[in-house]
Amino acid sequence: MARAKKLEPPRRGRDGYYTLPDGTKCFSVTNIISHGVPKDLTGWASWEAALLAVESVPKLVRLRGESERAD
Repeated sequence: MARAKKLEPPRRGRDGYYTLPDGTKCFSVTNIISHGVPKDLTGWASWEAALLAVESVPKLVRLRGESERAD
């Protein structure tokens, strides 16, 4: 019976990549998060808040009532 070949775990280098036994380089999760996800979301968040506010104006006007709309 042939012995099963021992699998080597991927090795992480100082560059933030894992190297597979066949030499293939893969991103680490922390590398993806730190380089792929924008950290400053204030521009996006303010845009979404403004968009929601503008879309909500008709509903807010209806909620105020007839006398307030006349004013």
